[in-house]
Amino acid sequence: MKLALTADWHGMLPNSVPACEAVIIAGDLAIDGPGQLNWLNYKFPAWLEIHVPVGVPVYLTWGNHDFTQGKLRGEIEGNWPPCVFCVVDDWHPIGGKKVWFSPWSPKFLNWAWMEAEDRLAERFKLIPDDVDVIVSHAPPLGAGDSLGRDGPKYGLPAGTRVGSKALTECIGERLSKLGMVICGHIHED
Repeated sequence: MKLALTADWHGMLPNSVPACEAVIIAGDLAIDGPGQLNWLNYKFPAWLEIHVPVGVPVYLTWGNHDFTQGKLRGEIEGNWPPCVFCVVDDWHPIGGKKVWFSPWSPKFLNWAWMEAEDRLAERFKLIPDDVDVIVSHAPPLGAGDSLGRDGPKYGLPAGTRVGSKALTECIGERLSKLGMVICGHIHED
């Protein structure tokens, strides 16, 4: 199965979607700020109609810039075409594979979909042992999680690793079955 994998659009919609059988977005879909709800309700669905071929499903989870928690999720997702599946703390079958979706990241500043590591460990315990793929907004600790030059911007030394230890442990427990982990969040790495 050919997939288009992406994350961290932050409202910047691509001009095209490569030929694929499904699109997976690992969080941080929308613009920041007060226009986010409007962007999610109108701009994103309009883009889908133009750029995603009929019959190609789009699977996504949220990220730390997607302030969609609570009652807003129903308002937003209810306006999307039926080919879009927003999955949070659950799995969905894609191409015969069991794919788990998690919007959560380790707590940092005051952004959305963030938890302390002990709470993340509880959330990741929900992931069935037989999943084939994990789509997580946050990367696991030690893989794709280095802040690089952006570290000082957040008051941390360059090269600081900010991935989830709980996710790393979850992945380790499932290595015999797990085929892939898809994540975003840390743009530099």
